[in-house]
Amino acid sequence: MWASPTSTAGASSDDGGATAARFDNNSNFTFGTDFKIDGAGEGEGGLRISPWYGQFVDGRFMANATSGEIACFGGALPFYSFTVNHGITYTRGTARSIWRPPYRAHDMVSTDPATIQYRVIYNGNTYDSPVLPFGEQNPTMCNSPQYNDLFGMMNDGRVGGYFQPRANTGASLTATWGNIAYSSCFANVSPHVRSQPAQPGRQGQVRHRFARAPGHPTLLKTSTCPRSV
Repeated sequence: MWASPTSTAGASSDDGGATAARFDNNSNFTFGTDFKIDGAGEGEGGLRISPWYGQFVDGRFMANATSGEIACFGGALPFYSFTVNHGITYTRGTARSIWRPPYRAHDMVSTDPATIQYRVIYNGNTYDSPVLPFGEQNPTMCNSPQYNDLFGMMNDGRVGGYFQPRANTGASLTATWGNIAYSSCFANVSPHVRSQPAQPGRQGQVRHRFARAPGHPTLLKTSTCPRSV
């Protein structure tokens, strides 16, 4: 659930809202919400996937009530603008379903980085970004094993919503989140079977290998993730 969803920065929680849940580099998940900004004021809001160094600030999925831009940026997130790539803008007072198809950890290395694909459902139409890889993060911000590897959201992150009204306009602005959805998504795995030649004095045997998701010591079964709110 959300912790303080009406504050400037709300976060997902696994203890009834007492504290914000921790999300690590090797997490696999998806979440989304219906989001709306109302009022005559100026500002922006939406969702966040934030790194450890900006847990309630960076990594934004933004709807801007002033400019109308819909974009994803900041923190470790790959940049993407729905306004530039799809020609859509946000109009205050209208509901927008914002959904992130799964954050996939993969191996979090340059040849197999974590990925994300953004989604907006607006005025009955669905808009998807390409599957976007995470770039290499600044090693000076990840000089502890706690925050490696460098090609993902980094450990000790936070996930939730944010709202940033401009106080100097003298006009009110409100944000509403509804139909909040979250799912843990595990890597799809399948067994691989190989035969091993018999050794002298021993019977031939077959060994089974099972794929494991990064960071998980136990075998994981196949799981699917929802694609829409």
